[in-house]
Amino acid sequence: GSLDYDLRINGMFFKRLNNSQKVKLASSLIGNGKITIPRTFIANDTTFTVTRIGASAFLNNSSIKRVTLPNSIEWIESKAFSNCGISYFTVPDSVTYIATGAFSFCMNLKSIYIGKMVKTIGKEAFSSCPSLEEIHVSNEKPVTDLGIEVFRGIDKRKCVLHVPVGTKQAYENAEQWKDFIFIVEDSPTKIQIQKNPYADNKTVFYSIYGQEM
Repeated sequence: GSLDYDLRINGMFFKRLNNSQKVKLASSLIGNGKITIPRTFIANDTTFTVTRIGASAFLNNSSIKRVTLPNSIEWIESKAFSNCGISYFTVPDSVTYIATGAFSFCMNLKSIYIGKMVKTIGKEAFSSCPSLEEIHVSNEKPVTDLGIEVFRGIDKRKCVLHVPVGTKQAYENAEQWKDFIFIVEDSPTKIQIQKNPYADNKTVFYSIYGQEM
């Protein structure tokens, strides 16, 4: 079907949410290598804030290697990054919801950091990621609002689950999290280093033609 979008900026397509100044990234033409999604951008004299990565936005995009999200993103919709080429990923602390299959079938994904505000993780969100070596979570309490088979097809004898100091027992007793053989408590400083270095508040200004100014 044809792509449904309202704004096109530098090969990124955005859809407005309920006619508000919040938008979701619907799709991206930027294939190769790395993409940094802006927190805000100005188009037609209006400032828009990017709050969601839309469903299937990067689905099957094997040429994308790294996607950096701003700390304005609240939702990562279904299959947003499914079967794409990313190897490392940071879910910023602003994200509360990771939908069904959001990171499923990411064959090259080695490491993921999940921010501390996540409340819900949909079914099969991280399923079939055979290369995954480490998951870093910063939630003091394990997320319990989980769909089925969130981590199916991850090698749980190899993939290390890094959790905050003092929370190991809680994760060992939590459904799905307890399936990981290696649950390691990280000191806060170590987790700080994992934080997203790109989650700044940079506003990108565009002319009406979508050229960065």
